[in-house]
Amino acid sequence: MPKVSDAPQRILRYISEYDGQHGFSPTIREICAGIGICSASTVHRHVNRLKEQGILIETKPGSPRSLAINSAVSLDGKVIQAKHLCLQTSDGGTLILDCKAVNGRLEFNGPINATGLHGAITKVIGCRELDEDDYYDAMVM
Repeated sequence: MPKVSDAPQRILRYISEYDGQHGFSPTIREICAGIGICSASTVHRHVNRLKEQGILIETKPGSPRSLAINSAVSLDGKVIQAKHLCLQTSDGGTLILDCKAVNGRLEFNGPINATGLHGAITKVIGCRELDEDDYYDAMVM
């Protein structure tokens, strides 16, 4: 499990808290303001390093609000274990959700990927937890 130091740890904590409050991730400039670093390039460098380490992922590459915590990360000694759930819908679609275990229950962080959804109203007909290999295969679909 990767261990993260001061500035990157503050960035991860801020992304997690911001996403929990707003339902989407902050932009680089919002991270700067939120953790008290003036330089966007410094935050961007830390974010890129966290992505290279596999700790952060971009759910929609190129989008400014697409950062998500990807795997088990130590924030102040508290482990957040990311879980990915795959929902299959009645119209043949797939929706991959990012969740985390909190106090024995699963909290929804947000959607990661949606494919084949044909309408605004559909039924979920299946749900399974994705392991790391399944997760990457499902992202490619």
